[in-house]
Amino acid sequence: SNVEQVWLLRHFYFGRLIRLGYNPMLLDADVVVFTNPFKLMRREFPQMNAFTLDDASAGYTGLNGGTIYVRDAKPGGDTARVWSEFERRAMALINSSAPFPRTVKGAPATGLLYDQNLLDHCLVGLLVGDPEYVRRGKVAWMRVLNGTERAIIAWREEAMPTPSHVH
Repeated sequence: SNVEQVWLLRHFYFGRLIRLGYNPMLLDADVVVFTNPFKLMRREFPQMNAFTLDDASAGYTGLNGGTIYVRDAKPGGDTARVWSEFERRAMALINSSAPFPRTVKGAPATGLLYDQNLLDHCLVGLLVGDPEYVRRGKVAWMRVLNGTERAIIAWREEAMPTPSHVH
């Protein structure tokens, strides 16, 4: 659909802005910001360069594709590589001479191009060293993360800093 095409394009441009050295912010149309988020992020999370909201429907990482801010990322660094991989994967599916599948395992194949799923696949794939990673349930060549891979990307709340205003 046209909406899904716009979702892909905004991530293409987002990644290109990161690679050009900018600090882009991507917000869905239904996001409202009531206060300056930059001050909070600088004060509470000075060591982090990528911020996103959580979304339970977004795969293993829960990366929300509609609320993202990246700052001070190296143009050729890991954060930029996530969006380079996003564009590579999307274009490989779109620019194929093979007809795009209507369904994969009974589910709409457009899920392979859904921005949140694609970001999740790219991030997890880069973290575990599998550039073609696609999570279980999406395609015939799907796979489940093994224990070592899950440990690499385990989300440990105790390792995450707690904002000072929460104490």
